[in-house]
Amino acid sequence: MNRSVSSRSTCTFESLERRALLAATISGAVMQDMSGNGLSSDDRPLSGIVVKLYKDLNANGKLDASDGAAISSKTTGALGVFAFTGLSTGKYLVQDNPGANQVRTAPDLTNVIGVNVTNTNGVYTNNVFANYVKSFDKTALSNITYTINGKTTVTTLTGNVKEGDKVTVNFTVAAGKTVELSLVAYKATAPFSSATNLKDQTLSDLATGKFTAGRHCLTVTVPKCYFQVDFVGGKAINPFGPAGSNILYGAQDRLIAFVNGGTKSCNCEIPPVKPPCEPPVKPPTCEPKGKDKCDKDKKDKDDCEKDKKEKEKCDKEKQDKEKCEKEKREKEKCDKEKKDKDDCGKDKKEKKPKNKC
Repeated sequence: MNRSVSSRSTCTFESLERRALLAATISGAVMQDMSGNGLSSDDRPLSGIVVKLYKDLNANGKLDASDGAAISSKTTGALGVFAFTGLSTGKYLVQDNPGANQVRTAPDLTNVIGVNVTNTNGVYTNNVFANYVKSFDKTALSNITYTINGKTTVTTLTGNVKEGDKVTVNFTVAAGKTVELSLVAYKATAPFSSATNLKDQTLSDLATGKFTAGRHCLTVTVPKCYFQVDFVGGKAINPFGPAGSNILYGAQDRLIAFVNGGTKSCNCEIPPVKPPCEPPVKPPTCEPKGKDKCDKDKKDKDDCEKDKKEKEKCDKEKQDKEKCEKEKREKEKCDKEKKDKDDCGKDKKEKKPKNKC
């Protein structure tokens, strides 16, 4: 008896192309912050920056000891870009590592960006960092003085600047050097600066430029309220970053001199004093919102009508007074002429000579 046995086996092969499509990518870029303001349109790609990738093992969005070592590392090229490929789903942390002469300005309060990979073949882009490169050379400047209101020249801003002053900085740039400098006046929320109130300052006046060897100057006008004036290397920062960030002149090693001061708030403008005969000036109030604003507008309109009527009344009283004075003068003149005429007639009757008659 012959027995034949047939054996058949089947194998399935997964192509490398399909396997690649099931791997996610995290990409982004590192930019050179040209103004120190954080990410902005004038930034340029920054090469040579090491970017590391971590698994966010405890899924808290922060890089800590429990996340372990980096699982990958990339160095940005000429275009400043980086990309981590072949990733499975899960939560990751991308870390910026600025160079020795750099500070991170975006994100403003952390050097990591969290990425939640949920799509097996997804591409997660727009993970962008900004670093400010500390390139300002303070040694290129000498003979720095400050002229206040075109009259007094001093060697320091502290104690010499008041609100409303015109401030000029005079300086010499060394031979063979070119520097970018800015003199900046800000409106402030207080007569002093702190880590928490710097972010609320607003630009009031700015003078800036690039200067070669020789003697130069920059001039700004200080606002007529709480202020800060900064003389710095590079471009002006506007606005400053929050407390703990590097969006500050000091953190970027380019602050040359500064001064704070002022005696009143910048929030409300003082209205001009009205001429006499009009109602007294009312104290300034900050603009209300919603229904309060509507009520204020109605009250202001009513006050305006009242002011107009009082002015018209005042003008009429003035005109009446002038008319009364004129009539009084005319009556006195008339009475005098009548008296003279009567005296003349009496003298004539008594045959007394009188020159006036």
